[in-house]
Amino acid sequence: MTKQFDTIHHIAIQVKDISKAVSWYIERFACEIEYQDNSWAMLKFSNTSLALVLPEEHPYHFAIVTDDLES
Repeated sequence: MTKQFDTIHHIAIQVKDISKAVSWYIERFACEIEYQDNSWAMLKFSNTSLALVLPEEHPYHFAIVTDDLES
């Protein structure tokens, strides 16, 4: 039986400037903008997403998608 792994939906890192950070990632990596406003942005990669957040607005964090919260 093959074990089904949970999925990391996204990892959030803090940046000083959302627009500058989005531009930096888009210019260097094969990813796309899923969402962007003045306080955070979500970049989609093939295997996960990266949230860029302002320190005063959002903490560092990661999000996991799972079907089993009891484990």
